Amino acid sequence: MEEIAPPASTGLSTPVTAYGPAANPYGRAFGIGAAAGMRSALAPFAVHLEARNRATAVLALAALGELVVDKLPATPSRTSPPALVARAISGAYCGRALALRFGGGPGAGAIAGVLGALVTSFAGRAARAAIVARTPLPDPVVALFEDGFAIAIAVRAQRRPADLSI
Repeated sequence: MEEIAPPASTGLSTPVTAYGPAANPYGRAFGIGAAAGMRSALAPFAVHLEARNRATAVLALAALGELVVDKLPATPSRTSPPALVARAISGAYCGRALALRFGGGPGAGAIAGVLGALVTSFAGRAARAAIVARTPLPDPVVALFEDGFAIAIAVRAQRRPADLSI
């Protein structure tokens, strides 16, 4: 097992244990982008969690706020243009950060993050609507499961090998 020190530009000091191809920085970037596609504020919070500074506190409040606001009936669709752009930006930023942290290129990491965000923005909306339509579960309950899924993906993208067989 080889340890990889994250680049200084990430501001983090925790070494990463590489397991050959499982340490794929672009799989991780796609994964954190996928989390951003479901919860746009969650991904930046997860990426900055190790830093434990004021930005982390602000991002934590944003992530918690989004978890609450998402359950409200007046919340606009995640695929509306402003929301989709925000998710793509979040995915790009976080994908770039994880790609750099795990030895990848920033441009490819940002692209992977955007792709993950766009895929799950549409797939997550469709899956949630289908579950609500086919089960007796109300939308806020299904949204709670989606919250958990987004959190699990964000954790997996950073903490486990990048074999994202989700």
